[in-house]
Amino acid sequence: MKQIMRFWRGHGTKAIGFAQVTVGVLAVADGIFSPEAMKWVLLSSGLLTAWRGFFNSAQAKQAAP
Repeated sequence: MKQIMRFWRGHGTKAIGFAQVTVGVLAVADGIFSPEAMKWVLLSSGLLTAWRGFFNSAQAKQAAP
C-alpha cells in the first residue's frame, strides 16, 4: 500500500493525464470505437478530466504553506 501511495503522490495526476490523452486520441482515430460506444468514451474522458483537476487542486492545497 505504501508503494501505491508513493507512486500516487509522485505520479498520480500524470497517470490520469496519460489515460485522458490516450482516450482522447483513440476517440478521434477512425474505426477504434463504434458510434454507439462514443458516449461512453466521451464520458470516461470527461471523468478523467474532472478527477485530474480535483487531484491537482487537492495536491496544491497540501503543498501550500
